[in-house]
Amino acid sequence: MWSVLRRVQGVEANAVAPGRVAPATPPTAAMRGGDADGAAAGKLDQFAVNQRTLATHCTRADPKPSDPSVLTTPYGNLVYDKLLRYMRHDSHVMRRKAYGAMLELYAQKTEHVILSLKDDAVAVYVGNLKDEDDEVRAMACQTLQLVAGTPNGQVAILDGGHIPAVLDVLQDTSPAVVAEGLRLCCALHQQHNELRATKELLRHKAVPVYVEKAASPDDDVCAMALAALARACDVKEAYIEILDHRALKPLTDAVATRSDPIVVVEAAECIGKLAFYSAGKRAAVHDRTVVPVIRLLSNEEPVVRTAASGALVALTISEAGKMQAIEAGVVETLTLSLKGEQERDILTNEVKTLCNISEAPAARAELAACIPRLEEIIELCHEEHPTLAVGAKRAIAMIRWQPGDVY
Repeated sequence: MWSVLRRVQGVEANAVAPGRVAPATPPTAAMRGGDADGAAAGKLDQFAVNQRTLATHCTRADPKPSDPSVLTTPYGNLVYDKLLRYMRHDSHVMRRKAYGAMLELYAQKTEHVILSLKDDAVAVYVGNLKDEDDEVRAMACQTLQLVAGTPNGQVAILDGGHIPAVLDVLQDTSPAVVAEGLRLCCALHQQHNELRATKELLRHKAVPVYVEKAASPDDDVCAMALAALARACDVKEAYIEILDHRALKPLTDAVATRSDPIVVVEAAECIGKLAFYSAGKRAAVHDRTVVPVIRLLSNEEPVVRTAASGALVALTISEAGKMQAIEAGVVETLTLSLKGEQERDILTNEVKTLCNISEAPAARAELAACIPRLEEIIELCHEEHPTLAVGAKRAIAMIRWQPGDVY
């Protein structure tokens, strides 16, 4: 063992560095009382000798110090304590490295998130939300997102009273940090702990901030604000507050003027959620939301058409919404879209919209042009997608309806 250590050090086995003590000489069998008397304790004595040799071996003089800019991660639970200490390091480079290492651990398995909470990790992350470095603030938000994605992590954030600090991030000067803060809010809106986090965010007036950020010129910030608004709708009370702050105005502007598919999809999905309530339908009619939504049915992105067609179903339920959609040319748009559309989800939404629109006598005559395509859908989908086939049959019956008929 000694010769191996010295060989690794790059010196001869018996070399002694200046000012150092030579290694201890292993005891002989005679020192242990002879082979006969010491046979039973021989292995134990040798283990003790090896341990003493390792403890007192001669090291090389003036070893090279380790590089202070290198962040090593120890094994076991000590890694969390070390990384959390380095997150408070004076150098922003070391703080970034510590967050990068912690994010890597969190990405490996959720168990790391739970174990790190024992070291009061949430307080460290929240403290770095006001860090002087933009990237550190963004990485702190990303780490909190993974924490908020677990029920225990949400409880740690809520019990620590950190919701005001989370909302303060949304006023950051960096759009990238604001976007990450909104992603954190979306993570908090997950359905853990009986939506306790969503209710707490609403109590701290998160909705006005979401509505404000939904009008941001930055597409990433706008998309995340719209996503947060849609997540807040999981609590029924949120609808009233969202509509009170005229949220449908920036939503309508987003589907009308934005070109980023993610922004348009988030806006359309949020419109669909709001329009399923009577107050949302009235607000949508007031802002003429249905007009830009109809135009999206011809968008080249399937995900955009899916979100737009879903919103159109909700917008055309009320009588005022039907008439506004008809005036905006929904009949011609649906007729053209049905002919070339192949996506099942979009066809399902468009068939539902046809049923809504066909309740208006003024539209039934024009919708007769859709019947051949609806019959084709029934023939193609009656086995694989029976729900779509049933919807198409109902749409045909409603288009052909005459006073006195029953359908």
